[in-house]
Formats: sequence, structure tokens, C-alpha cells
Amino acid sequence: MSNGTILYDADKLSKKLGKIFGIIFGVAIVAALAFVGVFFYNISPVSKQNDKTINFTIDQGWSKYTVAHELADKDLIKSEFFFKLYLKINKTDDFLAGTYPLNKTMSVNEIISVITSSDSLDNEQTTVLLVEGKRLADYAAQLGETFEFSADDFMNKVNDKEYVKTLINKYWFLTDKVLDENIYYPLEGYLFADTYSFKKKSTVEEVVTIMLNGMKNKLEALDLNEKSDVNIHELLTLASMVENEAKSKEDRGLVAGVFKNRLNAGINLGSDVTTYYATKKAFQQSLTQAELDDCNAYNTRCKTKVGLPIGPICTPSYMAIEAALNPTASDNFYFVADKNGKTYFAKTEAGHIDNINKIKSQGLWQ
Repeated sequence: MSNGTILYDADKLSKKLGKIFGIIFGVAIVAALAFVGVFFYNISPVSKQNDKTINFTIDQGWSKYTVAHELADKDLIKSEFFFKLYLKINKTDDFLAGTYPLNKTMSVNEIISVITSSDSLDNEQTTVLLVEGKRLADYAAQLGETFEFSADDFMNKVNDKEYVKTLINKYWFLTDKVLDENIYYPLEGYLFADTYSFKKKSTVEEVVTIMLNGMKNKLEALDLNEKSDVNIHELLTLASMVENEAKSKEDRGLVAGVFKNRLNAGINLGSDVTTYYATKKAFQQSLTQAELDDCNAYNTRCKTKVGLPIGPICTPSYMAIEAALNPTASDNFYFVADKNGKTYFAKTEAGHIDNINKIKSQGLWQ
């Protein structure tokens, strides 16, 4: 009789425990489902309609938790806690310093996808076409309209001799020659003009680095390097004159050849483009006889000036550098161009004068 009672009580207890465990399990399931619901709610977008862009900046050294706090502070996520939980569950990549375009219609997953990418506004690119043959001041004006720094900021930096010295230590083709007190602008002719892709928020230093690297690449493409015996300063100076005097590849080689002939003969180069640079005048302006005769370190029209100008007068193109390095051999000592850019060459002064008279008679004198 007693054994039966014990069995009955055990069976009853088992049923009660089963019910209790069932209830607990049910509650757990409900709680789990509720938690999942809350979790997915809190990692969903803050808004379905407010897609106004908010530029969110992550500073260097910020932890993921700092980022979570800042996102919550700017109301870009619903919950700092659930954002951190999402990070732990998914083991996301590190966030990259920079400024990112976010908005409130983005989910936590979308936000993380952006701030773990390299799509920072700081890295956003802009393409700039810099045309060869211009002066440093011209590039400064163009760059000042493109970037956050001004033309004056650019010129002040590239004229800072302490800064230039750091560049001389970095680039083999830059020497102390650019620091001569008679040089107008140390980096004139050295910043290669090309089509570049710059970061929109580039600094002056970053732009200069890219353009100097452009020159480095072009010189090395011509088999020039720190071990070559070519005087790069003189090469770029001659190339800059060729650039402003001739436009076609054929004419560039012949013009370079004329300058070489006159240099070898110890004859004054007599190039008007050097006078324009010496006087800091644009080519559209006229030159006075006094300006042509003025003897400064750049003006090769000065009768007592023999040899190259003290430095480049513009940024030469690759073709002009190539022509200066390998001039076309000829017996010519003179050249003159008409208003259409056609160049006439002569071996003698008499032939040169005949060319000038021919151009004038055809109404092509500029």
C-alpha cells in the first residue's frame, strides 16, 4: 500500500516538473523571440524618410565603442548598446579615420559597411588637368580654385626655403641651384603638369608631392636618374624655353638645336620668352626696348647675357624635355615664328631677316 502511494506521488511530481519546465521553456522562447525582435528593431534605420546627409567624422585613434557613442549622440543609430552587441556578434573590421556621408535611413549594417570602407570624404577624388607651358603662379591660381587652400597659400609654401630644403633631401633631381637668390620661384619648372587625380581635401604638400613624383617618373622614363651626368636644372631650363618657343614635336627639336648651337658658340640666346618671364609679363603684353635690354638673370635678350637663364621659365612638357635632351642637329642659328605658330629657321642673320620680312609681307607678324 505504501509503495503504491510513493509511485503515485512520484508520477504527480514528474508531471508538475514537466509543466514547470514547459512553462520555463516557453517563457525562454518568448523572451528569446522578444529579444531578437528588440535586437533587429534597434539595428534598423532610425528613420524611413529622413535621408538628409550627415557628415560623420571618425578621428584617428577612436575605439569602436567611441564610434558607437558618437553615432548614438548624432541620432544615427537607435541604441548604443545594441550597436556594440552587433559589433561583438559580427566581429567587424576596424573603423577607418575619416569623414563619411551617413543618413538616418541607413541600418547599422549599412553604416558599418561605409565606415569600414575607404570611401571617406577625405579620400574623395577630383581630377585636375594642368596644362604644360604655364608658370608656377598660373598653377597656383588654378589649384587655389580647386582646393581648400588659396593661391597665396600655395605660393607661400613653395617659396618657403626650409620646406624646399626638405624636398631637396627627398628628390634626387632637386638641388641647391633652386635656392639661388636670383631665382624667382624655387620650384618653377619642377612640378610636372599633367592630368592628376587628387584627394578633394589635398593639402599644398600633398599636391606638390604628386607633381614632383610626376616629374620624377618622366625623368626616369628618359633614363635619367641620380647617377646620370645630365645637369637636370639646365635641362629643365632649356626645355622650358623650348616649350614656350615651339609647339610641334619637329619644331621643338629644331629650336632646341638652335639654342644648343648658340650655347656652343658662346652666342647670346636672344629669346623673347625669357624676357617675358624676367619682366613677369604675360605673352599678350608688349615688351619695351628697355625691358628687352634689361640685364637680369633670366633675360637672354640682354646683349651681355650669354648662356641659359638662371632657371626654368615655365613647366616644360615631356616632349620639350626630350627635345632639350636630344636636340635635332642642324646648322641653324636663328628662328622666328609667325602668328599661327609656324616656325622659320635660318643659318645666318641675313636669312633670319629675310624670314621676318616674309612673315610681315604676308600679314603674319605677331
